[in-house]
Amino acid sequence: MDIVPIYKRVIGLDVHQAQITGCAIVEHPDGSVTYERREFGGFKRDRKALAEWAHAIGPDVVVMESTDILEEPVCGTGIGWYRCLGSQRPPRQGSAGSQDR
Repeated sequence: MDIVPIYKRVIGLDVHQAQITGCAIVEHPDGSVTYERREFGGFKRDRKALAEWAHAIGPDVVVMESTDILEEPVCGTGIGWYRCLGSQRPPRQGSAGSQDR
């Protein structure tokens, strides 16, 4: 059984308090694949640089790793809203994901 790619251009984000790591995987029309890994700080200027980097790649989808369950999309980068993926464990008491809304 062959694995068939669903998306040709993907960015994955690993978000921490002081650093965001982005990894882009792009399949080109000739079938070659390129990988690019970048690290960004947590300040507004760093998030803007991340948004510009992502916009230049033009991904089909951007996904985010999280150690909490996200009830609302929080990945707005100024260039669009992206699907956010949370972990399967219940939120910690007092975390944003555990608040009643």
